[in-house]
Amino acid sequence: MEKEKPKNPASRLYSILSRLKQIPGTNPCASSFGGILEVPGGNQMLLLERVGRATALMRRAREQTLALNAPEHYLEWFEPVQNAFFNLNLGATLEEFTQKLSPVTLEQLKFCATNLSERFGEPDLAKEEAAHVLEEIDELIKETKESQMDESARQYVLRHLSQIAQALREYELFGVDPVREQVSGAIGSALFQQREAQAAGKKFWEFIFNRVCPLVQTGAAAIYIGEQFTKLLLK
Repeated sequence: MEKEKPKNPASRLYSILSRLKQIPGTNPCASSFGGILEVPGGNQMLLLERVGRATALMRRAREQTLALNAPEHYLEWFEPVQNAFFNLNLGATLEEFTQKLSPVTLEQLKFCATNLSERFGEPDLAKEEAAHVLEEIDELIKETKESQMDESARQYVLRHLSQIAQALREYELFGVDPVREQVSGAIGSALFQQREAQAAGKKFWEFIFNRVCPLVQTGAAAIYIGEQFTKLLLK
């Protein structure tokens, strides 16, 4: 039977922690986390970023549980997991982290994940389509770098495209929420960086609303809003 894929922040966190528990505790913590979080060897900055996103899964799982007004025992896992991350030392051995995660704690987290899946299961990202979007992002990045665009606008476009691409590449680990957050960040930035957002041009904004938004299943309404947003921004 095919193993069920993680469908919410709690199940994704459970997947990461349960796999870490299977690694010998005497192994280095940094390389153990790096292997589970798919970090190329030696990329310390990316490792720190992905550990941070793993802790964000813990926060989102707690938020979803509280939103349900669920019984207190749904969150019995939270304090020990938070304590483990709070005391995380990537320079130590893995057991300094995993020994704080008892089998009971992991079962409590799994129980929470199972119950959240009934209300907060996320949609699957179409892998083939996501791969196409990533290819288009690479092309847009190359085109932007070679363009005669104003430098501040160029950096604006490159930053948002790179952030969206990274969130898409990390989907299997952290889910669709970070992708949506990056799209929301790009759209929201237009309020504070109006000149750069306008100079980013129609092609950039149409890509955001017509290619990325449908990928994360925001619905037809988002595309319509995007069309109106683009017209208003670039009028």
